[in-house]
Amino acid sequence: MTSPPTLQLTVILLGPPASGKSTLSRQLVDRCNARLFRLREYVQSLSEAGSAALDGTSRDSLGWLPDEVAIQLVHDAVSGPYRPADTPVVFEGYPGNGLQARHLADLLIRLDTPVTAIHLRADWPTAQQRAQLRWVCRHCEPASTGHPHRPAQATATSACASCGNTLLKRQDDAPERLLARTQRFTTCLPEIYTALTGHGIPWRTIDSRHPADEVLSAALDAVSTSPSTRSGQ
Repeated sequence: MTSPPTLQLTVILLGPPASGKSTLSRQLVDRCNARLFRLREYVQSLSEAGSAALDGTSRDSLGWLPDEVAIQLVHDAVSGPYRPADTPVVFEGYPGNGLQARHLADLLIRLDTPVTAIHLRADWPTAQQRAQLRWVCRHCEPASTGHPHRPAQATATSACASCGNTLLKRQDDAPERLLARTQRFTTCLPEIYTALTGHGIPWRTIDSRHPADEVLSAALDAVSTSPSTRSGQ
């Protein structure tokens, strides 16, 4: 029997909306005994715990936190509950721009953490098609914002496979909002790539239009290599 792959201590998983990040991150977590970090869920956990970290913080029209707030929250997470010391961590959808990427890379390098970046590439027609097939469950994911995000499994009658309640379309998958989020990612991708690879972080691009098992196989190959060597080390 083939032994499970050795996951590098941090994986940065990036891609435009509806590129399959959530599916792949769950697979990596399950296969490699890793922890999953999503900034939106971390923020919600702080809110539910009564933290004052976000008091007075406003988001932009697409729901993004100000860079200085996002960077500080990620710094606190990586320095605390998500410190990649013994258990691997998968960052899904973060960093979102070059500034965030530089700060995250600096932080991980200071912690002497091997890192691999995976970019899921998806064309716009495929993303549109996938987004229209996604549903969310407000009962299974009672988001404090009132807008669930995590895709839910549907039954043949379009009910939630977990709880049986009625499913909803995700707010972020509305056509105009999906396009705006995709355009923002496309605009920021070159600076994210430059920031991460400039710190010596290996980068693998995977075509997410391929069958799911091929995408997972390519991702496992990317994360099971020897620890990354960085510029100047």
